[in-house]
Parts: sequence; C-alpha cells; structure tokens
Amino acid sequence: MAFRGGKERTRISTAGKLNSVFCCPHLGLKNLAASYGECARYFGSHGPVVQRLKNKIDKNQNAINDIDTLCHRGFTLIELTVVITLISIIFFVTLPRIKNDIFVDQTKKTSRWLLTSVRYLKEASIRDQVDHTLNVDMEDGKIWVSHASMAEEKLEKSETGGLTLSDGIRVLDVEFAGNRKMTNGVVQIQFYAKGYSDNAMIHVVNEDDRELSYHITPFLPRMKIIEGYVGLEE
Repeated sequence: MAFRGGKERTRISTAGKLNSVFCCPHLGLKNLAASYGECARYFGSHGPVVQRLKNKIDKNQNAINDIDTLCHRGFTLIELTVVITLISIIFFVTLPRIKNDIFVDQTKKTSRWLLTSVRYLKEASIRDQVDHTLNVDMEDGKIWVSHASMAEEKLEKSETGGLTLSDGIRVLDVEFAGNRKMTNGVVQIQFYAKGYSDNAMIHVVNEDDRELSYHITPFLPRMKIIEGYVGLEE
C-alpha cells in the first residue's frame, strides 16, 4: 500500500480488517500494544508499519518510566536547603510587620475600652444618682469600674471582668489637676452623681515607646485621645 509523504499509517480495526488512517500520536500504551499485535499477524514482525508501532511503544514506555522515577524521587539536600532559606527570609521580612500590627491592635483595644467605659460612667452616675469610679491598678495593669453601692461580690467580679493590659502596654501615670501624678497603687478617678468627673489624664506607653494621653474632662461626655505624652496644663 502506498504512503503519501510518509505520514499515512496502517491500523487494524476492531473487526480485524485493514484500514488506511492517520495514526494518532497520543494513543495509550495499551492501544498501541493491541495495534502492534494485529499488525504483526498481518505484516510480520519486521514490516515498516510494525517497526514504527514498536518504536512508538518503546517511547511511551520510556516516558512512563521517567514519570514514575520523578514521582518516587526524594528531595536532595541542596533543594531542602534552598526551601528552608526562602522560608527563613520570608519569615524575617514579615515578622516585624506582624509584631507591629499586634501592638497597634492592643493599643486600639485599650482606647476603645476606655472610651466606652468613660461614657458609661458619666451616664450611669447621673442616671442612678450614684458616684462611680474608674480604678487603675498601676502595678498589675488592670482597669475596672465600680460604684459606691456595689456589693463585695460584684466588686470582685467587676475587677476580674475589667481590662487587663497586654505585656507590651503599661500605664506611666495618672495625672490630676495641680500637676499631681500618681505612679503606683490603685488610682481612682471619680464620676459624680451631679454630672461631672475628676479632671484626669491617663498616660500609657507601648513596647515601641509610642505614648498616648487619655484626657477625662469634668463636663464633656467623651474622653479625648491625644498622641504623645501631654500634661493637663499643656
């Protein structure tokens, strides 16, 4: 049978008849083996068509062997070293940013808690006609609220459920009018039933030496947050 341009191939159909078709280069190894057997019966084991099929089978088998070798091959010491080095570089670059974000979040948490608590204390003092207190424990880094008629059990529960500052944030001092600064013990800022409070400034600092000043004014319902260390007289 004539071949045009050397591209036309011969294949045996499932009915066992000889057909002239273009042989697909991506036939599975199983199909190639079946075609090779059929051709070998018709043309003998040394015909050109049979040899081409045999070569294709050999190439497919070699490719399968190469893939199997890659799948079962382990990592070399150099490859592992490169991967570990890249992971270390990524960790070294991103760690300072993660650390900074954590401290920013802790500072925001402290600010939100104080804002909410000061507003509550001002409103509750007038509504209940009872003096309330914002307690700042300088040594243990705790802040909680209480009032004059609070029972001992509720007082302990309020202290436990208050704000505990993270290790990276601490209170520097609590300043009152007349440049009176408290740096130790439990400092109490009073909110009175008549509708006003102590004029006080709470100074805090985080591990990055960023300082904030929280100003509790006598008559305004909201606490002021000021960047940096600012005194009451400034």
